Amino acid sequence: MNKEQKYDWAKPGDRGRQCVVSVSELKIDHSYQRQPVSNRIILDIAASFSWSAFGSLIVMERTSGDKYVVDGQQRLLAAKKRGDIDRVPCLLFASDGKDHEAQAFLTINTHRKGVTAVDRFVASARAGLEPAASVSKWLAGEGIDVAYRSNSATAIAFPDELVRTWSRDEQNTRIAFITQKSLNGNTPALAEIHKGVFYLLCRGIDIRDDIEKIKIAGGKVALREAIKTMQIELGHREANPKTCALGILSVINFKRRRKITLGDTE
Repeated sequence: MNKEQKYDWAKPGDRGRQCVVSVSELKIDHSYQRQPVSNRIILDIAASFSWSAFGSLIVMERTSGDKYVVDGQQRLLAAKKRGDIDRVPCLLFASDGKDHEAQAFLTINTHRKGVTAVDRFVASARAGLEPAASVSKWLAGEGIDVAYRSNSATAIAFPDELVRTWSRDEQNTRIAFITQKSLNGNTPALAEIHKGVFYLLCRGIDIRDDIEKIKIAGGKVALREAIKTMQIELGHREANPKTCALGILSVINFKRRRKITLGDTE
């Protein structure tokens, strides 16, 4: 029998026991836990602490009585950092030792999925948090849904980018989005084009008069390819806003006598 079979951490019949444990009793075994953890994240959790977000720590108790946290290290450290929290809720399982706990840690984190940008946006909007709530209301007014994957002009998959730009300049966010809609036809909007158009608008460059030229050059496809080319030329791993803007300008400036440059506006 291999370790995965032997240490199936949540053993048949062992559903764990919900209890409250003193923070001073809880330990962390760094032989399998992440290290080091981010002090900044711990401070952020401590500063905005809420019991609903804290949930329950997953804890395993050895035969010696020692209790080790296998899921929730940062939440535990944040609770300790506050100084006004003595006891925390835990889901307690029996432990056969370090190997058993390590398997539990791996199982939990292997199957865990991070919160997606779409999930985060929807939850923030429903909670009335700004600017997500305003962005959500505006998109609904435009007949746009938020989706994990967008395959039509009536849905977007980059609400986090809209929130970022809206926080900086609401009006330019609206213009950038509407500008792209006029280019897309029945195809979905792209985050990199939104980044680039917004970046240009914030520097006083409005490309709405160049929409027909962009369409003739290939529209959204031409802009996307130009942005990818600019990424390669600049050696950037990601399409940051400036890179996206430069890619868009390369399409607009093709055969143009007086080129538009970012240097003219910076």
